[in-house]
Amino acid sequence: MKQFTKNLAKFLPALALCLVFMGGFAQEASAASALLPQITNDMFNPKTDNPIYNKGVVIVRTIAGLGGLGFTLAVLIITLVLIFVSISPQKRGPVWWSLISCSGAAFVFFSAFTFAESIVKLATSP
Repeated sequence: MKQFTKNLAKFLPALALCLVFMGGFAQEASAASALLPQITNDMFNPKTDNPIYNKGVVIVRTIAGLGGLGFTLAVLIITLVLIFVSISPQKRGPVWWSLISCSGAAFVFFSAFTFAESIVKLATSP
């Protein structure tokens, strides 16, 4: 039970952030929404002024931007550790692997930021 509580405590900030993001969509998701009768097949057409498509792009860009920022900061910190900290040769290998992994993750998040509209089109295609 203690391990579950520790894992839950680590996960709570991310859950709170998701709830904050979902709070902006409560009006569109409610059954009493004025936008509900307007949702038709036009939601799959990005050329229209569609609030679902636009908010989807905002969500993807926000999450991808924050992820890219976090991993870029991790790359900076790991690089500074490699440069300025005296690490034994046995422990240098995992640090290099973490640098390469964080660089790859930053690349994936920045790619998602760049292709946010394509990702939303794939997610909303009928």
